[in-house]
Amino acid sequence: MSLGDRRLTFAYLLLSVALAAVHVATSPGLPIDLEVYRRAGEAVLGGGDAVYQGGDGQLPFTYPPFSAALFTALALVPPGAATVAVAALSYLGLSTIVALSVRHLDIDRRLGVPIVLLAALTEPVAETVRFGQVNLILAALVLLDLLVLMPRRSRAAGLLVAIAICIKLTPAVFLLLPLVRREWRILARTAAASAVLTIVPALVMPASWLDFWTRAVWSPERVGGVEFLSNQSIKGAVWRAAGPGGFPVVTALLVVTVVLITLVAVQRAGERDAIGTVLLVALCGLLISPISWIHHWVWTVPLVLWLVSHRDAGTGRRPAVLLTLAAAWLVVLLTRVVWLAPSGDGREHLAPVVTKLLSDAYTLLALATLGAAAAIQVAGHKRNTPAHRVITPDATGASSR
Repeated sequence: MSLGDRRLTFAYLLLSVALAAVHVATSPGLPIDLEVYRRAGEAVLGGGDAVYQGGDGQLPFTYPPFSAALFTALALVPPGAATVAVAALSYLGLSTIVALSVRHLDIDRRLGVPIVLLAALTEPVAETVRFGQVNLILAALVLLDLLVLMPRRSRAAGLLVAIAICIKLTPAVFLLLPLVRREWRILARTAAASAVLTIVPALVMPASWLDFWTRAVWSPERVGGVEFLSNQSIKGAVWRAAGPGGFPVVTALLVVTVVLITLVAVQRAGERDAIGTVLLVALCGLLISPISWIHHWVWTVPLVLWLVSHRDAGTGRRPAVLLTLAAAWLVVLLTRVVWLAPSGDGREHLAPVVTKLLSDAYTLLALATLGAAAAIQVAGHKRNTPAHRVITPDATGASSR
């Protein structure tokens, strides 16, 4: 590591601690989701039989048993210390996401710190820190694995994704990348690590382990109301448009379409655009998940950087459609426009059409971005197909002569 790299790393560390300190100073009290994490850790320490049995008026713990065991560390320290630690790790995760994005997109690395400061103001990042969530930490783990360890064919490749999956199941969508690329060894290592991290907690909390895998994981209502504005998944948007229950057939068709578009785009992109394919899969996962709260959308930070940096393979220009989408994302991320629509107590269904479109801003922008990015990846694939692979009769004759 060069002197410049060491200085930049130190700057990111210092910035993460400073942002965490500012957060704690301006937002006293224990964040609501961090309280849930600590309560799960306390349940494990108390015998582990009641991890998924929330009390009256308490938010239930919805993550896998491995995460409950991990959160015992949060239960062993005072609430204030846990708040500082999670906030600092979240901002460090944000710095890692930005640093990796800047490097892979050939952005001037001196812009890294200002980008982190701007990203900290975006709604998904701010909500993640405010709630004491782990989204930024998980995104950083996934990016480190997919952009650093897997390309190097490291013996640790796949392990960080496995950890992320066992903390919160949704990162499993990123297994699509090694699957499409037929990286069977990495897939096997990830599967083996995931299996170990899934089974070991059964030795410590057998009752809660069984409770999660036979009941809690199959109860989506434990997570929250599908129609609530913060749920920016396809299912959430359809429910808000059609009323409780939505149109299951429409939801299913949209989900299948999104998955197919993502598959085609990832296959065509190959290894030309490593971070672009990761972001396509991230958007796919957010859209098809039954619940994608706004604080889950931290992937929009590297997404905006990709949108403003991507250049057409043929002309070298930045596509106007991507720049337009980047501008639209910045407006949504920095203005909280979603919340202009009524929310709570079923009022989402009563909003006028224009207001409903605002309430689905993340979903609609994600669909538009996925479509545009997929089209560009497919076009880039066709443009990069070597002409010499097409053997013409003239070429054959010329070579024989």
